[in-house]
Amino acid sequence: MNKPGSRLCLDCVEDILDKYAVEISRGWWNRFKEEHYRFVDQNIKDNAKKEPWSCH
Repeated sequence: MNKPGSRLCLDCVEDILDKYAVEISRGWWNRFKEEHYRFVDQNIKDNAKKEPWSCH
């Protein structure tokens, strides 16, 4: 099963918006959200590579 962040990332979305000339606001709130989404995307990608484990 693919996790959402392993198929689509923020960079992909931004590339599509750039392709269609959609301007992204560069205010502090959008920069904050962008960094959070980049962190979450990277975390999902990193975890997708790991072997699942359980202590049970």
